[in-house]
Formats: sequence, structure tokens, C-alpha cells
Amino acid sequence: MKDNKIAITGSEGLIGKAVVNIFEKKNIKVVKIDRSSGLDVSKKKTINFLDEKKPNTIIHCAAHPGGLSNINPIDDVETNCLGSINIIDWCKKNGVNLIFTSSAAVYGDRSSRKIKENFKLNPGTIYGVNKIATENWIKILSKIKKFPWSILRLFPTYGARHKPNTYQEPNTYQGIVNIMLTQIIKSKRIIVKGSLSREKDLIYCKDVASAILDVLKSNNTRGRTINIATGVKTTVNEIINNIIEILGYSLNNYDILVEKSTLGDPMYSIADIGLAKKLINFKPKFSFRAGLVDTIKNYKI
Repeated sequence: MKDNKIAITGSEGLIGKAVVNIFEKKNIKVVKIDRSSGLDVSKKKTINFLDEKKPNTIIHCAAHPGGLSNINPIDDVETNCLGSINIIDWCKKNGVNLIFTSSAAVYGDRSSRKIKENFKLNPGTIYGVNKIATENWIKILSKIKKFPWSILRLFPTYGARHKPNTYQEPNTYQGIVNIMLTQIIKSKRIIVKGSLSREKDLIYCKDVASAILDVLKSNNTRGRTINIATGVKTTVNEIINNIIEILGYSLNNYDILVEKSTLGDPMYSIADIGLAKKLINFKPKFSFRAGLVDTIKNYKI
């Protein structure tokens, strides 16, 4: 483990930065790859950078945001498909371990029944389609020339790195917690797409980072596809009420408008995390309330 050199794509994003932080605290060597520093996974420059740094594991977190994928499908394909195939191909050629952060978006809309990894995939977004494609490329190319891999299907992840000005102002398309938090802070009107009773399985970014570290350390996860989530449902209404309570605001000061649901945004999406418990003894440390308190504490308004 100490001799590992880990490359993290999307190292300045919500998940990537959380992974960088936990790895650096444990004195694990980290190679950062992020568009903000001129390293775009869809470009040859990044492949040359990998040739130079020679990591023995890549944690592939870089992604075009799912909330924009149906609006900007070409951008989504460029990053999430071309960028991902570049990373996979490099891992294949060099026999390098790959941990890929996929998404619950691959499952699409479900009933309130908890989602297992073997459920039929039914994506409702270009983002979800591209995540499935990347999963399949990993499996196919690893049969041509073997390299170790793990696929982690992350359920909605939240934290302070979903900033209001990440791509445009305000950021009301990236992460349900961020969308609600941004609206509550910046206006007196809260727009809810679909329903206040929509159920999400929300996992804090620090718990995701801990899971990724455990996957890295485990041989049990090689060649496996694993849900990373809490297994606990939280409604949109609960998200709003918790944010307002933690901020010390009053719900009476807000108008809540429920509008037509966004294409591909499921009514129910709750994970079965039995496999993660079995393989890496996974148990999230943060309840939604605790993760939200930490998010707001570190949120730059």
C-alpha cells in the first residue's frame, strides 16, 4: 500500500477531492489529474502525463455532470465516453488497477424496493447511458488484456465541493442537496422538480472516499460491481427542512414551487448495500443530518 502511486482523475471535484484528502492524510502518494490544471481526460496531454508519472492505480472520478447530460449530450460523451476510454485503454496497456466511479443513474427509475447490483439497467439520461458504456468497456478490454478493476455505482453524493459557481451561476443542476442549498441561500423561492416526496439514497462524500480506500486495499473487490450508498431513504422535503433548520432559517419565509419532473430523475432510488458490507465491511459513518452539518460548515456562500 505504501508503495502505491495513485492517480485520481477529477481531483478537484466533489468525490475526487474527498479521495485526495483521505489518501494524503494516510501518506499515500497521489497524482492529481483535473481539467482545472490543464489535464482533461479526453486529451492526449493527459495520457502523456500518465506515461510520465506511471501510477499503478487510477481512480477515475472525472465526469461531466449528469444534470447537464441531456442538455449538452456531446459534452457529456466527450468527457464520460472519450475521456473514460482513454483511461481504460491506458490501464489495459500498462496492466494498471482501475477503480471506476459509476453511478446509480444506470438503474433509472425504480419502485421503493431496494436496488441490487444485478437489477436490469434502465438509464433515463445520457449520463447514465455513458456510465453503462464505460462499465462495459472495462469488462471487454480486460478480457483482451487482463488488468484489475472495480466498478463502484455511487448513489447521489453530496458535500461542499458542489459549489454555486462550479460551471455557471447559480448551480441548480448538480446534486439534489446542492440544488436545494443553493436556492435556500440565494433566494426565497425553492423550485422542486417532480415531488417533495421523491426518495433519494444520499451518501456523504467522505463516506464515499472511505469506501474507495477500502476497495483499494481489498482483493475481494477485483472484478466486482458494487453499490456505494447508505441504504437509507431521504425525501426532498426532508432535505429542505434539514437545511433550513441547520441554517437557522424559517420555512415560512420561502415559497416552494413543485414543477414537472426532470427527464431521467427517478422518483425512488434506494440501494441495497449488502454486497459492499460483505466485501469491504462497509458502513457509512455519516447520517444525512451529520453529513449536511459538515457540508454547510464547509460551504462557501
